[in-house]
Amino acid sequence: MEIAKVHAEYIDGSQGSVTYYLQKGDTTLFEVASHTGSVKLLRPLDAETDTSYSIQISTHEVEFL
Repeated sequence: MEIAKVHAEYIDGSQGSVTYYLQKGDTTLFEVASHTGSVKLLRPLDAETDTSYSIQISTHEVEFL
């Protein structure tokens, strides 16, 4: 289930592509689609055992050869 979508662009207006990845967080719970930035929940959360969840999404610059 998609729960969010992230977007990044170059601050100086340069053209180019980026890919996204989950830098911090539980990879059994969350997944980030590298090309679209779609953040998905992989299984139900349990509010009785954990009251909050934290993830950090980062980017890589796509290089063309």
